[in-house]
Amino acid sequence: MAMRKRTFVSTLCCVWACCFMPGILHASEEVVLRSVNLHGEDKPVGGRMCGLAAELLRANSRIDFLALQEVVDGKKCPVTPQGGSTSAHCLVAALRSGCSMHPTTPQRFSVVTGGGLAIVKDSGWQVLSQHLEVLGNDDCSILPDSVFGLGKRFALRVIARNSTNGAILRLYNAHLSHHSSRCGEQHFQRLAQVKKLVALTIREVIPEELPPIVAGDLNFYPYSEITSHDVLAEKFQISLEGASAGDAVYPRYDQIWLGRKSAFPGSRPWLSWRPLPDLRLAGEQTVRWKISYNVQDCRRRNGCEKSWFGKLTDHDSPGVALAMD
Repeated sequence: MAMRKRTFVSTLCCVWACCFMPGILHASEEVVLRSVNLHGEDKPVGGRMCGLAAELLRANSRIDFLALQEVVDGKKCPVTPQGGSTSAHCLVAALRSGCSMHPTTPQRFSVVTGGGLAIVKDSGWQVLSQHLEVLGNDDCSILPDSVFGLGKRFALRVIARNSTNGAILRLYNAHLSHHSSRCGEQHFQRLAQVKKLVALTIREVIPEELPPIVAGDLNFYPYSEITSHDVLAEKFQISLEGASAGDAVYPRYDQIWLGRKSAFPGSRPWLSWRPLPDLRLAGEQTVRWKISYNVQDCRRRNGCEKSWFGKLTDHDSPGVALAMD
């Protein structure tokens, strides 16, 4: 009788969990993506990558994809990167090792780079193909030729397959032309680049794939630059914390857009999705990491660099969690 009672209670708990706590059973099937611009005036780059890794691991129990912009040479990386020497490779090494300063993660990451961009992915996703597309040019050359090309703007695309359920995802990481005193507003450059990017996503449709995702530093506020916004909004839906408040409350250059089922009718839709709270990487709360890293660096090199006490990056990081069957 006691055994029968325990069995009944166990069964009841399982039913309750399935009906009322789906997040517990399906947490492993949620895909987490963030966009991070690595630009920062504070040096060295390697120390900032350790700080970024710490913030990413603190805020996310897992990470499937990172779309990275303004990838540069990863000088003075405190840990040994594998497969390359860029800031993106340094960030991946920091995520793996913890830089001896923050908890490590059991996840294994790899990185694809090109055109000053990078896509980091978890080992649970296999990259089937990658492609670097030139979206257009700046009105003038404002970025170092050796890093980004002569004023060119790119989109880095990967097609990845999930090793558990075989789902296929196309992810586009872009960095569009931006406002500057030398080049002006560049509205028309961005609009042309957005049109080419959207056309690229339509041209590369794969049957029964997940709806494609566009992420990156798009350099316009979603509700202020209506032309570029509307071109994207026709085929994609923005995932934006506080989107209903508009630019007056929540201005944002860094964005994530999710393909609409109506625009990609042959795709298998996400079960659900939700915007994640921003990582305030440009804020002063990240100082606690830089203080720790600076102390360690002083011990190792018998000297301190005051510039460590700046921002990890001058961009905040948007994120999205998507549930798939």
